[in-house]
Amino acid sequence: MKANRNPLDIIKYIMDAVVIFFGGKVVPISIEEKTFKKGMNPIPFMKDSFDEPGGGKTILSDMQFMKNLKEYAKDSINDETMELLEPYLNS
Repeated sequence: MKANRNPLDIIKYIMDAVVIFFGGKVVPISIEEKTFKKGMNPIPFMKDSFDEPGGGKTILSDMQFMKNLKEYAKDSINDETMELLEPYLNS
């Protein structure tokens, strides 16, 4: 992941959910063209926050990312976090 300078849109989209879990901020929901598979035609989809400050790229560059992910307190996920994830779950 760290070596991939421009990951597929699906990876960027998944990293938005990870950003939410870690308490980061994502960009307001807006629509742009996305490609989820190589060779696939772009489709209208939500804009990702991957390149934004504090976004997925920042989290992936953290040397403790895997450790933090493994040790994430999944029992601490509250209703507010689930509400923030709702647009990602219903896409």
